[in-house]
Amino acid sequence: MKLSRNTVIMVAVLSLLGIFVIIFIFFGRTHTTNKTQRLYRIMTTSTSSLSLTGKVESADVRTLKLPSTNISKLMIKSGDYITANQELLTTFDDKTGDIQKQKQEIDKQSRLITQYTNQLANLKSQATSENSVQDASTSIAQVNDSLIDAQTDLQNMKNDLNNTITSQYNVLKSPIDGRISVHFKDGIPSLTVYSNSKNAVGDVSEYDYYDLMNSSTVKIVAPATNKTTSTTVGELNFVSNDTSKNGQAEYSFSAPISSEYLDGQTLKILSTRPGIRIPTTSVVAKKYVYVYKNDGKVSKVPITYSEKNGYAIVNSGLPENVKIITDPDSNLRNNKKVGIHD
Repeated sequence: MKLSRNTVIMVAVLSLLGIFVIIFIFFGRTHTTNKTQRLYRIMTTSTSSLSLTGKVESADVRTLKLPSTNISKLMIKSGDYITANQELLTTFDDKTGDIQKQKQEIDKQSRLITQYTNQLANLKSQATSENSVQDASTSIAQVNDSLIDAQTDLQNMKNDLNNTITSQYNVLKSPIDGRISVHFKDGIPSLTVYSNSKNAVGDVSEYDYYDLMNSSTVKIVAPATNKTTSTTVGELNFVSNDTSKNGQAEYSFSAPISSEYLDGQTLKILSTRPGIRIPTTSVVAKKYVYVYKNDGKVSKVPITYSEKNGYAIVNSGLPENVKIITDPDSNLRNNKKVGIHD
């Protein structure tokens, strides 16, 4: 049977319409599928740590001054533990020449005293009458005063002699408890005492200065022994070091630690930064973030924050241990169900 021309045209038009409907449905479904299959990235909020490197140093280091280089006896050896006021060494400086001169002066003074004593006795014996005693009283008083002065000078000379004899011997004592280091140069010892109390010391950059300042505690870890302890920063210098790293100012700090750490030991020093740190890309319109909930939906949460080094430091509105969308877009809506990357 032969179809008419109109019938053929109508069949062709209907066929084309059918094809367009199929294409529309296919692309519509594909577009819808693409929309629902948009996957977002998430992160779990937490406070972050400031990680620094440092070392162990003695809190008090004393280099001792020797009373003399003429060492008589050294009573300790390098590495010994010592206590405050413990005798470390003795010295002897021979002052025989000075002692001999002082003895000669004492003998001379003794002879002078004998001379005054005899003179005083003669004056008293010659005054036999009352008139002669009155006449001699002035001379007797003068000689007596000279005798007293000479006796006083003699006693001072003897004291000086004893001091000279004693000063030949000197004892050096330790000012503090600690461990002592002994080094010799040209036969003369150099003594340095390192106190038992220890500090963790390090440097912090100008960008992290206030994070460390505002930290209540720091965690100290010795990588070699895995020994760990918590302490507080005792001193944070407000004047920068003479040297800098990567063009950044560096500031020294110290924190007290146990004496069980080895002097010079390498340390990791960790402190918790204040606030929740999230990427600035997580913040929408500088006002809020999207929290991803267990049911797969998102919740719009307002926050306050400050920016630092490419991060948003959240001050309020966002607790720890919640999941947030880190790459939000304009398709997100409050209470909308979304897909996430594994």
